[in-house]
Amino acid sequence: MTAILWTKKWAEETKKEFKFFKTLKSSNTTAKELKSTSEIPLLLIAQEQTHPYGRKKRKWIPSDFMATWIWQSSYTPTAVFSPLLGLALYNSFQQIWPSDLWSLKAPNDIYLADKKIAGLLLETQIPLNPREGVNPVTSAYNVIPNWTPSSAGMTDNVRIIFGLGINVFKSPPYAECINNHYIVNELLWRKFLDFFWQSLASVKNKNISKMSSDELKHLKQALQNHSQYKDLIQVLEDGSLVFKNKTIHWLDL
Repeated sequence: MTAILWTKKWAEETKKEFKFFKTLKSSNTTAKELKSTSEIPLLLIAQEQTHPYGRKKRKWIPSDFMATWIWQSSYTPTAVFSPLLGLALYNSFQQIWPSDLWSLKAPNDIYLADKKIAGLLLETQIPLNPREGVNPVTSAYNVIPNWTPSSAGMTDNVRIIFGLGINVFKSPPYAECINNHYIVNELLWRKFLDFFWQSLASVKNKNISKMSSDELKHLKQALQNHSQYKDLIQVLEDGSLVFKNKTIHWLDL
């Protein structure tokens, strides 16, 4: 049984809101086309996705697990939402398959033994006119029209769309899959989903502009586990990464 079917079974038995498809182009695309959503995350899964995509609409070679969560929010996400979401995913892998081989490559990839194993895509939809309901402008998280971290706050009908791809049992030659390093069975996969669901619920309810000292500590460690960030000196409260000769904001990566 595939990770997708395990996930479907988990969603049914734990009474999660979800939609299951045999085939669709992209779960993120389908999420954008929904006529209505709620504050409760809706999970979209499919046995096959024919046209998945990554950041900046780059082609995504299909993983054997791909899914999208979508929910309604009363405020636009702050600048720290994206790194906290990446950290939640990283912590979920560590919780079930603990190892210092896991790492986070900003802004949106999880690596195992320095090879990509998972990627996340965070998008939002905002109405052209909040009173008109969802007649949305869809954009990548870091190029929301007329939005900057300093202007984040209350607004109407913001949709948060979070896509996730994981190489569980197979991967492209340049990437990696979990099963090459660890045992993956239905019980462990369900535990992973349980932990990530709880972490996602915690992150989605945070309307904050600064990360806590504990979050910064764990985020820095997750990044430094990746070879590209060995010289990372500090992670600032707003998600900026400080190196010896430069500082880069998370949203500019």
